[in-house]
Amino acid sequence: KADAEAEENPGPKNLVGLRIADPPGIKIEWDVVYLPTNRDEKCDLYLPTTTPAGKLRPAVLIIHGGGFNDGDKARPRELNFCTNLAANGYVCMSINYKLSRPGVRQIPTWPQSLYDAKTAVRWLRKNSGRLQIDPDRVAAMGGSAGGNLSAMLTTTGPKDGLEPAGPYAE
Repeated sequence: KADAEAEENPGPKNLVGLRIADPPGIKIEWDVVYLPTNRDEKCDLYLPTTTPAGKLRPAVLIIHGGGFNDGDKARPRELNFCTNLAANGYVCMSINYKLSRPGVRQIPTWPQSLYDAKTAVRWLRKNSGRLQIDPDRVAAMGGSAGGNLSAMLTTTGPKDGLEPAGPYAE
């Protein structure tokens, strides 16, 4: 049935099916580059369409689960988190990050998956003016592997030796 619907609606697609239309009060920017250009992983941004003049919004980084070998930034759970948070004034960034691919060739993705999450926060801070976010009010959340990365993101610092080389180095 999904294949037949996709043929009838040849609009833009993401990795898990058809994209949703922008909900009222929210603008979605799909497949935004936040990593170096040699990487395929992208992010989606969920932006409230109105912000009072002079007010900065908080941001939330959404990191999907999937056991570090599966998942996508636009799965129903992530869409739900992002649209509900954006409807309440938060800017959301839902990311894809480096995944291992079992069955092809097991390639370790640690600590690259953490570097990707840290790069996402740095990207948000670098783009805080355009996004009207407070660079000091960035939270992270996720389920399963995304929850693990969120915890590592918020509990590691430069002294731990887990900082990405770039881009957007702090």
